[in-house]
Amino acid sequence: MPNWRGGRSIGQRAVTVRLFRLARSSVLAADLFVALMIFVTVAEAADTQIIKGRCTAQSHVAEGRIQDDLTKRQSRFFCDAAVITVFDNNPNHVMVQFADSKSHHGRQIGFAGIMESDGQILNVANVYLEPATPTPAISGFCKFFFEGKHMHSIACGARIEEGDRATVPVVTFEAAQEQ
Repeated sequence: MPNWRGGRSIGQRAVTVRLFRLARSSVLAADLFVALMIFVTVAEAADTQIIKGRCTAQSHVAEGRIQDDLTKRQSRFFCDAAVITVFDNNPNHVMVQFADSKSHHGRQIGFAGIMESDGQILNVANVYLEPATPTPAISGFCKFFFEGKHMHSIACGARIEEGDRATVPVVTFEAAQEQ
């Protein structure tokens, strides 16, 4: 399995995040992402990695009625880091979150599910559009792309249907070269 854990490791217990405090002054990106991380209540984080980079121009959230053409209802999503968490209760249970360290409002998108044995495909079960609030996905996947043993990009997408509304978050992330 490729080593996609190329970011900075942070050991900590996973807890439900109920309150986010965002500093208005200059804050280290790692500190901000620890504050923004969303966790499953009963799971314990075995390993958390922060990968610096950027979301590409194709990253967006589309929302509308299920029958609407959602390609005409997209809002751009910006990020400069991916936070990847592997949980102790099942080492294949993975969450990848995308966030912008410069944001004053903590906007993030998280995708959680079970990683396939090749370590390259995450089958998304839940999407986190709000802190600590999982929303079941109708379908979704994340693909981790590697050059040798180093991850260079991630592409995630999922479809959520609630009542007569659909939400489709799509994130394409490019890791910074210096990692």
